Amino acid sequence: MKSLLHSEQTITHNKPGEAQSGGTTSEEALNDLARIAAHICGTTVALISFVENNQMCFKAQVGLDATEINSVLELCSVALPQNEAIVISDIRMDERFSSSSVVTSHPYIRFYAGLPLITSQGKVLGSLCVIDHIPRKLSQKQIKMLWALSRQVITQLEQQQNLYTLTYTIYEDQQTQQKLQESETRLRLLNSISTQITAGMSVYEVIEHTVKQISEHFKSFRVVYSTIDEQKITVLYSLQPPTMPPLDKIIPIISGLPKYFDPLRSFQPVVTENLIKAIGFEPFVDQLLSFGIQAMINVPLHHSDKLVGLLCFDSPKPRQWSEHEVDTLTQVAEYLSFALKEAHAQERRSQAEAALRQQHQRERLLSKITQQIRCSLDLEKILDTTVTEVRHFFQAERVLVHCYEQGRDGIAIAQSADPSWISSLDVKMDRSWFEKGAKLYQQGNVYVIDDIEQVKLPFKFQQFLAQQQVQAALIVPILESEELLGIIAIYQCSQTRNWKTWEIDLLEQLATQVTIAIQQGKLYQQVQELNSELQHKVQRRTAQLEQALDLEATLKRITDQVRDSLDENKILQTAVEQ
Repeated sequence: MKSLLHSEQTITHNKPGEAQSGGTTSEEALNDLARIAAHICGTTVALISFVENNQMCFKAQVGLDATEINSVLELCSVALPQNEAIVISDIRMDERFSSSSVVTSHPYIRFYAGLPLITSQGKVLGSLCVIDHIPRKLSQKQIKMLWALSRQVITQLEQQQNLYTLTYTIYEDQQTQQKLQESETRLRLLNSISTQITAGMSVYEVIEHTVKQISEHFKSFRVVYSTIDEQKITVLYSLQPPTMPPLDKIIPIISGLPKYFDPLRSFQPVVTENLIKAIGFEPFVDQLLSFGIQAMINVPLHHSDKLVGLLCFDSPKPRQWSEHEVDTLTQVAEYLSFALKEAHAQERRSQAEAALRQQHQRERLLSKITQQIRCSLDLEKILDTTVTEVRHFFQAERVLVHCYEQGRDGIAIAQSADPSWISSLDVKMDRSWFEKGAKLYQQGNVYVIDDIEQVKLPFKFQQFLAQQQVQAALIVPILESEELLGIIAIYQCSQTRNWKTWEIDLLEQLATQVTIAIQQGKLYQQVQELNSELQHKVQRRTAQLEQALDLEATLKRITDQVRDSLDENKILQTAVEQ
């Protein structure tokens, strides 16, 4: 069978944006046109077919059953008209088609007429065919009407394509408008976060503010900031809708971090639309479900190639997360990473400044006490100054110094205390609690009690502290060549206290200065005693000298009297009188 189909190079196929057949045209309208074509020509069959991807397919037909369609399409593909109508009144008489299977067997086609479907750009999309089982002839009027119908098919296609193009344009405009609105929403959110983060905010305050702002925009989700490692998830701050239970502060990971979180290590978001169906979550899924989580987005925060935190959305229902939701959380996480980096840097600067101020204050305190020791030999005055300055510096409720005499218990000889608490002056403290070898030597020479209820103390010592209303204490022995001279103690009475290392070091330094003051006081006392003894000796010697001088004067007067008189009785009388 000789083909009337032009070569592939002469067939112009439709491209995106051009009139095309695939699914864009109302099939009912095309079926109506096929019926009209069959009616005009008086045929039993009419067919509208198109060339799609170098294959012939029908879009509308009348008069064919399912078994006949493929064989008729084969004829249409062979006899595809290009620029003019093809009319074959009796196919059996046409040597080109007389041996075709559709002619010699079912459906026994005898008549065929086909017109090309040509677009306004001159491109052939397919054909409009009328077919019959008996020979026929078409008048010029019928052919003209078929041409009109072919143009109507193209008009239908182009109108449908225009409608599709318009619909798609509207859709794209709506998508663009939606993306613009989403972008504006993200911008407003980022602006509300960034404008209210001030330079003085702590890391926790930055996190709290950010989570609150996100929660205002996404009220149906739980918003969470947490840190994560192989053993646990630590929730730093979270806000959830009333329908979701609150999260635990620490969520243990018993079987190790699920593989589903592996992308977090590469700083990629992890999006879960249905937690129950998620792969790689099995060891962890029951724990997350208990917190009302059905779907979630986890966005990592990183700094210097290190994973520092997670910003999360938790949904109480399975959810197909939108690109807007993922992008928003990702952009907020990027900004939050920067804000937290600045907050950490600010905290380090503040800590360094505070450390410098503390160092300066410690040096000033030591200098003041040292200067007091150098300028005064009055031990009582020195100790009173010391306990007052130490209480003020440590912001404690009571500071005192106990002094121990050899073999005796210590007595509080200096105290500075808040008036709200009882006085410890003149209260005795057992020396055995602080002597070398006692159990109280826990940190070098320093005994640290953060919470009296949480440490094991000798029963009597614990009773003593309870009677003194002590909740926390810092006690440093005052030693001289391992001999206990006394203690300096700081008491916190209203609450427990976590003593810092620098506080312990400072009190040890102050204890050293108090030791010097006590030693200096002892030396001064010894000098005073020696001066007093020397004075008494001088006074005794002076009295002896004065007595000797008086005796010498008496002897001189007696001698003068003897020399001036020879009367023995008078001489004896004078000597007795002298």
